[in-house]
Amino acid sequence: MARTTGNASDLITFTRASTGTFLGSNGLLQTAAINTPRVEYDANGVAKGLLIEEARTNLVLNSEAPGNIYGTYTVNSTTSPLGSVSAALLQPTGSGLKGWAPYYTGFSANTDYTLSVFIKAKELSQIAINLLSTSGPTFDALTGQLTSGTGTITDVGNGWYRCTAVHQTNAGGVLDVRLLILDNFGNSSYTSNGTDGIYIWGFQVEQGSFPTSYIPTSGATATRSADIASVSVSEFGYNQAQGSVVVECQSLQTTAANPMAYQLNDGTVSNRITVFGSGGGWRFVTTTSGTAQADINISSSFNSGSFNKIASSFAANQFNHVVNGESGVEDVSGSLPTITTLSLGTQILTNQINGHIKSINYYPLRLSDAKLQELTSS
Repeated sequence: MARTTGNASDLITFTRASTGTFLGSNGLLQTAAINTPRVEYDANGVAKGLLIEEARTNLVLNSEAPGNIYGTYTVNSTTSPLGSVSAALLQPTGSGLKGWAPYYTGFSANTDYTLSVFIKAKELSQIAINLLSTSGPTFDALTGQLTSGTGTITDVGNGWYRCTAVHQTNAGGVLDVRLLILDNFGNSSYTSNGTDGIYIWGFQVEQGSFPTSYIPTSGATATRSADIASVSVSEFGYNQAQGSVVVECQSLQTTAANPMAYQLNDGTVSNRITVFGSGGGWRFVTTTSGTAQADINISSSFNSGSFNKIASSFAANQFNHVVNGESGVEDVSGSLPTITTLSLGTQILTNQINGHIKSINYYPLRLSDAKLQELTSS
């Protein structure tokens, strides 16, 4: 275990049994050591906050030099998002479809897998991520736009973009993917001149319906362990009788898996105060001795991929919950559990937020409803 460094974060105990990547303040992809937190930034150097993710495995055996390449694939052609000269140049050749065509078998049947790759424009700038003959999303590294379909494209600095798409295996557990290099008119089948190309790096295939941070591989699959962050409430003068928590956070997934913004608990799920995604909203629930007490859900308040400001207040028979200035209906019945630990972005060890905790503030008193709205409106 390790504690984070710097001011109040010195109080946080952090564990992750593997290394993990993140975008640093210098605009380059960084690698955090085992048991070291990842405070991530966007491509403009703006802090996104503490990155908390579930465990994931990159199923591509060699993430920087995948097989089944159609065209000329020249490694170490330019500077990668890591800042080293390790990215490849892919130059389509001949006529017809061009790109990368991996074929995976033995996967779970009828299951979502997320594919991702980093691209940078050269003479060519557009790709498509298809599933066999099924059209998938298209991306443009010159404009940084998702040009068609459903997927994500994220600026990671220095002209690089990470493109992601979700595809599902068939009943036989087969994932037959086509990462196509398009011409400058958006065509997937054309006659190339043999010299025009696009920079490409960092292939990833992971089981799940949303992307997580890049996991490098070299000859075998690799797993990034889950992030676990917590702090003892004795470190910040927790008031067992009343309190309020204001958090600004972001999750990349939907509410189906109940991602946690935070949980106050006693090391068990029998006594807890929790804010988590549920039913399309951010939900506030308290449980004492295994029995549910307050329960407030602000429907449609959960915005996947966007930051939300959430404030919750609690005292015996007096609970409220506000998201982005919108207040729930007060719950006026329920007792408070005895709390020992604040878990950040998790429910003790599970239900990672799969996103960022930008800030979290605790107040040892129940703030007024008006104050909760004020703190989450700006």
